[in-house]
Amino acid sequence: MAKRGYEYKPTQPDRDFVVRCVMAGRSFEKIAECLNITVPTLKKHFRYELVTSKELLCGKAAQCLDDAITDGSVDAAKFVLARVAGWAEKQDVTLTQKTHEQILEEMDRAVMKEEDEPESNEANAT
Repeated sequence: MAKRGYEYKPTQPDRDFVVRCVMAGRSFEKIAECLNITVPTLKKHFRYELVTSKELLCGKAAQCLDDAITDGSVDAAKFVLARVAGWAEKQDVTLTQKTHEQILEEMDRAVMKEEDEPESNEANAT
């Protein structure tokens, strides 16, 4: 619990810590607890960091994607097109179901084909 009766003064390492915690999705309660301050004190002294950290993270991620696309990454380009432009690769999937009889017929044909092949190989050898 935070100490009462003293004026909290944030340091740069505290500000960096708050930015990283907000980027990681930590709650204000957990961040305040780690700094040994109350949530109202956190909001008072770290308003800017609490409001802008997620946008900063999004900007960094967008920059990484832009760099990857500039370097020729097809996967990065596909990701951006899929998320931003709604693009998707077309995938056709056809499902068929064979009956028990069809499976047995295919197996019989395969066995008969294997039995016929050795005879033709023997004829070629002589």
